[in-house]
Amino acid sequence: MKNYEIADSEKSKYNHSIMVGFKILSIIAENNGKITLANLSQQIDMPKSQLSRYLNSFQKLGVLIKETNEAPIWSLGFTMVELGKIAEENFDINKQVAPIVMELKAKTNETVALSIFTDNGPKFINLKHSSKALHIGLDIGSYVPIYTATGIIYRHYLDQTLTNHLFERAKAKDRFDVSQYEKTISFLKENGFAYSHGTLVNGVFAISAPIFYANNSLAGALSIITFGDDNLLESTICNDLLFYANKASKLLGYQE
Repeated sequence: MKNYEIADSEKSKYNHSIMVGFKILSIIAENNGKITLANLSQQIDMPKSQLSRYLNSFQKLGVLIKETNEAPIWSLGFTMVELGKIAEENFDINKQVAPIVMELKAKTNETVALSIFTDNGPKFINLKHSSKALHIGLDIGSYVPIYTATGIIYRHYLDQTLTNHLFERAKAKDRFDVSQYEKTISFLKENGFAYSHGTLVNGVFAISAPIFYANNSLAGALSIITFGDDNLLESTICNDLLFYANKASKLLGYQE
């Protein structure tokens, strides 16, 4: 569950009741959108009498629905659906993260790409080329194989049922070494970014880091593509990538 605790020095910046109310809604969402008062009271550690005032207010606004049974169940209401739909229609991750892509490219003078996941696999939606003579045959709109640094981010952080068809297809065509692939996944878990070398073009080295939404789900991946070998894992561009990927996540509301 997302941490909504606020340091004492920061409390003057926020409305406590709103923070508590949003925590209540988040807990209900994490319980598949339905929960009893007793269960909710236990999870949020709040007396039922105090909690009921929040729930009744949300019910009045259409944010929650109270299903009357022997033990009444509280569920997310249509107002939440409406707000979510509006937010989804107006949210553009490319627009939000584009300045960070530019910053990372300017900092490293390497090719930097932003990707999202689609049914056809990871897709570059923003790509800024280095001023170096690096030609990788990829650009905005290009789909990226699941065995690349970028693809590994999605394989690890998404539900694998979403990527199994891509993984098995590439595996059947012997496009990558499975044991090395698993080592790279382990490296990602330990270091926070993935890497690949020569998976698309000989001599091309790529690193990729996840970008998260406020609810901790994967939003996309930020990648650096350059010439080199595994020695680049000790270079400053890895720290640069992690810094700007984390900056992008925070821009989307993510908190560590």
